[in-house]
Amino acid sequence: GVYNLVLRAAFTFTPSFLVEYRGLDVASAGVLAAVLPLAGILAKVSSGFIAEKAGRRLSITGATTLSAVFLASFVALPGGSYLAVNLVALGLTVYSFSPIIYASTAAALPSRLKATGLGAVTMIGNTVGAVSTTIVGALIDGYGYGFTFTSVAAVTLAASVVIYLTLGD
Repeated sequence: GVYNLVLRAAFTFTPSFLVEYRGLDVASAGVLAAVLPLAGILAKVSSGFIAEKAGRRLSITGATTLSAVFLASFVALPGGSYLAVNLVALGLTVYSFSPIIYASTAAALPSRLKATGLGAVTMIGNTVGAVSTTIVGALIDGYGYGFTFTSVAAVTLAASVVIYLTLGD
């Protein structure tokens, strides 16, 4: 759920954030926003390796914590060339979630429950993503990008703490 919250907040609203909050023109915002999923390609490929080396608890909480930090810094730090670097870092961390989560789920379940477990993880994540996109959009409309992205980052950090405290390796 946390993965879909951060992913959909960042992926859906980055282009409008770059135009409305950072003052970029639409074409520049579109090109710059493409950095997020492009960085995700590398993250999807490499994050399984990271999960195997670091263990599921550290890799999941590392991805959630770093995603929260990069999402918050998106609004807290000045723009300019930093925006591209931040989008690469955010893309690398947020897109590393799903392979880590799926690998961790598959490794933790007995073989007769893997399909059901992976289906449940996908269903819960997609439900949170669908609902949270509407909520994030309403928060942006009501309170602005700064408040909303910072709030999503805070929720993600809180989830990181809960995951760390409850998930064994």
